[in-house]
Amino acid sequence: MNNLGHFLNSRAWAEFRQALGEQTRHREADQWSYLSLIQSVGGFKKLYCPYSPVVHQADGMVELMADLDAEAKKAGAMITQIEPLGAITAEDLTASGYTKVKSIQPELTWVLDLTQDHEQILAGMSATNRNIYRNYHKKGLEFARTESMDEIDTVLELIEAVAQRNQVHLHQSSYLRRQVEVLMPLGALHCFVVRLEGRVIAGALVYDDQTTRYYAHAGADYQHRKLNAGVALLSEMIFEAKERGLERFDFYGITDNDDPHHPWAGFTAFKKSFGGQERRYLGTWQKVNRPLLYRLYQFLRQLRSVVR
Repeated sequence: MNNLGHFLNSRAWAEFRQALGEQTRHREADQWSYLSLIQSVGGFKKLYCPYSPVVHQADGMVELMADLDAEAKKAGAMITQIEPLGAITAEDLTASGYTKVKSIQPELTWVLDLTQDHEQILAGMSATNRNIYRNYHKKGLEFARTESMDEIDTVLELIEAVAQRNQVHLHQSSYLRRQVEVLMPLGALHCFVVRLEGRVIAGALVYDDQTTRYYAHAGADYQHRKLNAGVALLSEMIFEAKERGLERFDFYGITDNDDPHHPWAGFTAFKKSFGGQERRYLGTWQKVNRPLLYRLYQFLRQLRSVVR
């Protein structure tokens, strides 16, 4: 996979989506590549490309757009939704018949360069985080990677509890457990934990590809919040990724909204406290392939909202 790519357009992610019963299509040429998912929207089909296509060279645009149209037609997709990366602009997308819509995946992320040496990465962290990282073991905390399903289930419970406490929408635990079952044997997903006296009090699921670790889902026991196990966990996952030879740590979605009451404000500040820099994507763009069907879909959607 080219360095421009993302885990959500990897072959490992395609295997996971197939395990959920979805059709996937992986298309690749010298100048571009993409993973598309055939999904249902309101009873109709759509072709969705999470964080793709990846465009390596702009002069492949015509071929790429023709290929996307052909795949959408083959799938009978009412709409095509893409989240392109690489050598492609908003002007290119508009010229190809796409319009920007509400983002499915985050448009903004926070990325840390792991090619720096250990001390440089540590210096980029906040003073509080550095202190916690250097001293967490003195509090009886232990960091580890685990494949124990009992411990993983505990982590999933912690993740769910954090989401409920912060009123954040999250996939069901069964969905995340299926990720573990499919992606962990491929080496594409890892579970890390922090234990206190042998009991898991914090944990996270991360995705790895050839170059990048993605901070996917994490949770910590609220009763032990003063121990800052979440900081110890994330710090160690960063350095463990560096030891594996990965080049980047992607903290995933953040917000650029300055409102301290924004639902993403807390974890945005938390992620930024580990150092790194902002990366902005083009967002989600949509093309209507079957206009009459799309108008019917919109009518039915409005009708449902009235009925509710």
